[in-house]
Amino acid sequence: MEWLVELPQTELGIWPVKGFPAHLDGSPAYAGGILGRSGPNYGKDTQRVLSSVLGMTAEQVTELRAAGVV
Repeated sequence: MEWLVELPQTELGIWPVKGFPAHLDGSPAYAGGILGRSGPNYGKDTQRVLSSVLGMTAEQVTELRAAGVV
C-alpha cells in the first residue's frame, strides 16, 4: 500500500504508519521530528532535549538523574 510508511520503533521493530495523503513534487511533506523514525518510547529523547534543546551541561543532567528527576 502506497499510503503506508514503514518506520523503525524500538520495541516493535518496523511499524507501518500513515504517510502524507498527497504527493508533492516541489517540496516533500514533513511534519517535524527526527526524519525516518516513528514516535519515541518514553524517555528516549530526554538526553537530547536536556542538552540540545534546553542547553543543560552534562553536570546538570547528572545532578537531575542523581536526584531522581529524570
